[in-house]
Amino acid sequence: MSELDLLVPALGWALLHFVWQGRLIGGLAAVALAALRGADARLRYAVCALALLACLLLPSGHLLWLLSERQSL
Repeated sequence: MSELDLLVPALGWALLHFVWQGRLIGGLAAVALAALRGADARLRYAVCALALLACLLLPSGHLLWLLSERQSL
């Protein structure tokens, strides 16, 4: 089995799961921002930056997990 045969389905599943993961991250960030409405702008900015970082790391980690799982089969 070639690398591409492993990568394409794993990438598809990672992107499909990112739909609900991204909504969850966005919802948690919205709740945090609503709770921090009167807080310092730097703190609100940090919440948004962490949410964006999570949007990058969560699907990347999921993709790596799927690839490692498929290679062991």
